[in-house]
Amino acid sequence: MSVRWIALAALATPGLSGCMAGTNSLRPEPLMPGKLRVGLVQGLARNYADDFAFAPPTGEQKTRTSPVWLGELSAHYGLVRDLDLGVRLHLGSLGGKVEALYQIVRERTLGVGVSIGAGVDGFYRSRHRIGCLTDADGQVTDGCFSRWFGGMMVDAPLVVSRHLWSRGTLFVAGRYLHLFMWGEERLKSQTGAFAPQTNDKSFNQWGAGWVVGLEVEFRWLRVTPQLAGATTRMPDDGIKHVIYPALEVAGVF
Repeated sequence: MSVRWIALAALATPGLSGCMAGTNSLRPEPLMPGKLRVGLVQGLARNYADDFAFAPPTGEQKTRTSPVWLGELSAHYGLVRDLDLGVRLHLGSLGGKVEALYQIVRERTLGVGVSIGAGVDGFYRSRHRIGCLTDADGQVTDGCFSRWFGGMMVDAPLVVSRHLWSRGTLFVAGRYLHLFMWGEERLKSQTGAFAPQTNDKSFNQWGAGWVVGLEVEFRWLRVTPQLAGATTRMPDDGIKHVIYPALEVAGVF
């Protein structure tokens, strides 16, 4: 790796803007057929911009993930008994999720409900300037660094739920996670002193996670605070565990 690339990578690190993240939110059980659930989720999530910035071949080092605030709109619809489909749109960024939840055991059968899910969370960040080489007065001398990236998080949760009272449902979940990312980092001369230089990246990371939450019903309203945890492999091959809180407020019609 050239000295120029190392210098520009270091320059770019403080300006990691354009944060991208994926949802952590889950629900305790599928909707009944014909029911529509529309909600708003606010909470913390993993910043995928960091994962991409610090992955090889830039040579940068990072030992932990950074959280980012994520807002999203959600909509789910009950197709048939025990199965619903839904989408989540990330607010303020190019991203969203398609997911399904299927109940394999009803609560009255074993005393707890058991559901399995599947989802694909996609995101994309178009090319944006991170930083440029400047002189002591802050004037651009040559070479501006930019990046774009995209990817998806595939997850498969197993959710166990139980009504604590008629309008309160406790749920816990374990989930498998897999992150795929690809993109490009580019150094472009502003004076034509050198040819554009490009680093292409593509990688994947496995992960495992859990969620614990409580859904409370107020007539048509559902309020669902929850905590999500995940153990992930970092770009430097270190294993880290992180915890993110979230709150979903939804209406069921």
